[in-house]
Amino acid sequence: MNVTPGCSVGVFTGGEYPEILVPILDRAAHTIEVFQYAWIWYRHSPRRRAHRIGLAVCGAARRGVKVRVILNRESEKNYLTKKNTETAMELGRAGAVVKTGLAGIADHAKFWVIDRKLLIVTSHNLSTRSCTSNSELGVVIESEPAARDALVYFEKLWGRT
Repeated sequence: MNVTPGCSVGVFTGGEYPEILVPILDRAAHTIEVFQYAWIWYRHSPRRRAHRIGLAVCGAARRGVKVRVILNRESEKNYLTKKNTETAMELGRAGAVVKTGLAGIADHAKFWVIDRKLLIVTSHNLSTRSCTSNSELGVVIESEPAARDALVYFEKLWGRT
């Protein structure tokens, strides 16, 4: 663990997640790396708050930002695996590269690295409940060293999938 003096940290809760994350995604210029346990794609309810995050990621990929996503995978018949597979297909259509984890190993962390300088770590899944009614907490850390440390972990996970 590296403790970085002078880094900027902000805390957000529950329903603030889309309001915090979407503008950050809209400003992403080069890279977005995401490690997410559950990401529900609301194809038939695009106005849901959690769906705004997915649309922002797709928008970034379409404007040329390199987007890589790792989603959790359990057994093929598992509800979460089905939902994450739907999300992977939607993100892939927009140009993101998506991998799923290994069945039998819970990929439970939730973090984002934006442009290799901003790290977002959160308890939020990408679901309506996480963005509206659950008690969730996240932090935005503006620190290249912290982002770099998270990317080392991301690359390790990316390589095993």
